[in-house]
Amino acid sequence: MTSQRDVFEGIETLLLFACYDEDQDLSLKPHEFGDLLRDMGITSFFSYNKLQKFIDEQFENADANGDGKVSLLEFETYFPDLLTYAKMQSIKVQVPTRLNDREYVVFAEQQRTALEHIRDAEMKAPTHATGEDKTGGTFKVTEEGAFLLGKIRPKIEEARTGKKQLEDELREAIVLRDKLVRQTVSVKTKKDTELGTMEARLAELQGKRDEAKMAREKRMKEAEIARSKAIVLVSAIPPRDLTEMKKMNHPPHSVKKTLEAVYLLLEPPASAEAEIKRILGTTAGSKFRVAASTVVGSKFSTTALSLMRKTSSAKPSEEMNFQKVASRIAGADFVHDLTSFECTSETVLNYIDQHYVNGTDGDGTKAITLESVERASKAAGPLWQWVTAQVQAAPAMFACEAAKNNEEEKAWQTEIQQLLKSLAMLKLGRMDGGKVNSFKADQVAALAKIGLKKCQAKMGLLESDVAAMQGVIEKGTKIEKHILAGGDPRDLVW
Repeated sequence: MTSQRDVFEGIETLLLFACYDEDQDLSLKPHEFGDLLRDMGITSFFSYNKLQKFIDEQFENADANGDGKVSLLEFETYFPDLLTYAKMQSIKVQVPTRLNDREYVVFAEQQRTALEHIRDAEMKAPTHATGEDKTGGTFKVTEEGAFLLGKIRPKIEEARTGKKQLEDELREAIVLRDKLVRQTVSVKTKKDTELGTMEARLAELQGKRDEAKMAREKRMKEAEIARSKAIVLVSAIPPRDLTEMKKMNHPPHSVKKTLEAVYLLLEPPASAEAEIKRILGTTAGSKFRVAASTVVGSKFSTTALSLMRKTSSAKPSEEMNFQKVASRIAGADFVHDLTSFECTSETVLNYIDQHYVNGTDGDGTKAITLESVERASKAAGPLWQWVTAQVQAAPAMFACEAAKNNEEEKAWQTEIQQLLKSLAMLKLGRMDGGKVNSFKADQVAALAKIGLKKCQAKMGLLESDVAAMQGVIEKGTKIEKHILAGGDPRDLVW
């Protein structure tokens, strides 16, 4: 029977490592490391719930100095242990397909010199360093230990701060729980009943309002992350590739469409909308603008959706003047314009979405894909990702703007203001029972019980989080003491 080591006999560990160093930073990040384990078949016997835990544990085993990434030297030390583990668990490993892919192999070979240099430097680096402890005394620790101290101490302080905040929240939750318990036991008077119900309704409305706001902020944050990643990709385009793309007089179709989309986004809104109107024709252009303003940032109406389909499926009556596009792209501030871009035109974004990002061929397949763009030009790939990021971020951006005129949220806010006023008057005794809606005591008690259950669930989570923070503090303190005593971090059980 073929052993696990025989499967990888003749395969250079450096080559295997480099094939998964996708961002070429000469190290493996957690997700790159996880891809390697999956492609080797190591994780095939794990359930979905246990898979990520196993990958995280293996990553910590490989990351000897705890810096959050695995170097080539660390990987070469760890890899034989991984094969031994697979053999002991009767896991049949396989050679990743990337090692048979010429593009990946060439990609890996390009990093060989840099990887060997980094590995040699790590092997020659001094193994010990000296420092000063909190009392001013000197100590001698390993270089890994010195590095870990710099990482662990801020984490310990952060955990202590987090624990204190959680304990404060827990105390508040206990106070709220006691209040709810008392409320479920007895509702003494009609005034108390009305007061409790009004407060419950107020809390419900405020919760809905805050939940809607948080949902918008989450979408906006995700959109900003996507746009930031796209900006990073654009900023990292090699000047040589960018210059090569700019010199294309007759670029491939996918590159041409990418540059057209970039041009429309970078143009002033009025100019870009005029260009769209010219391309679609006067009638189609005006209809598309009406449909676009109806769709973005609000619910899709039947009329707007039908109009969008008609205008997006029709072929443009005019082609875009590529000389204008090429002139815009050739500007010295092109990359700066991309990184500082802020779009305010719903019409332009919807046109690009319908005719470029989600445009289709006759058979229904997407006309332009990232793969087709990257095959045609190295520089155009990041530009296409930048375009798609702008389009994907648009709904969240305009939804936040449209929320200002959302009728349902306006109604919530109006009722909240009315409730606050009524509560204030009721507490001051300026409102008799005849002027306040009558609510039964059992309805208030039911609401209080629901609040109590939520409060108790929150308390359970807070107590768990406090215990977790305490565990971090204890573990970090133990590691700190071990290092300060001159111990080797590798002696610790992680």
